[in-house]
Amino acid sequence: MVRKIIVYSRSRAKTAEAEEVLNKLNIEVVSLENAGVGNLERIRESAENTGALVALEIANLTGECCICDDCTLAVNALNGYPGFAAGISTAGQDADEVLDDILSAMKRKEPSDRRALMTCVLIFARPCGEDKKQEAEMFMGEVRGRILLQKTPEQGTDFDRIFLPDGSEKALSELSIAEKNRISHVGEALHKLAAYLTRE
Repeated sequence: MVRKIIVYSRSRAKTAEAEEVLNKLNIEVVSLENAGVGNLERIRESAENTGALVALEIANLTGECCICDDCTLAVNALNGYPGFAAGISTAGQDADEVLDDILSAMKRKEPSDRRALMTCVLIFARPCGEDKKQEAEMFMGEVRGRILLQKTPEQGTDFDRIFLPDGSEKALSELSIAEKNRISHVGEALHKLAAYLTRE
């Protein structure tokens, strides 16, 4: 049974989201800065900065399981932009600049066409066993909604500050961790991971 999981993310919010779901299974969730990983830049370089490969490397180095996620936003009116290539297409921009670019592009679109989809691909990596084989599982989550007219003042992860989930009166960034995990793409992926772990 898994007792500890390292979260490969520098975002405290990501760690908190994982804690809210996994602590209920008596799993200790450890942030990246508290995991004693060592030279993270070297690890990223050797793993070609691919999240799943970095998670596998961290699992091997620490002997603990590791999770990482890749979250993206696809806006209908922008032909799916920014999509999974967000890390490439927005290189060199900070989070606010990326959000401002999306909101600026949406001003040229019809007000009724603000539909969007947020997706999370969550990787769960185990360290190598005695047979030297290493395992990784993938869990996906998604949430549909609309792009807001402006950013919320609350800080959030990814595109939370401009995304209004269907059935909610608040942006993702305005929800509590528990509320967010009940409806978000990340929450869905985490609950799938939790269900997988309870079957062990």
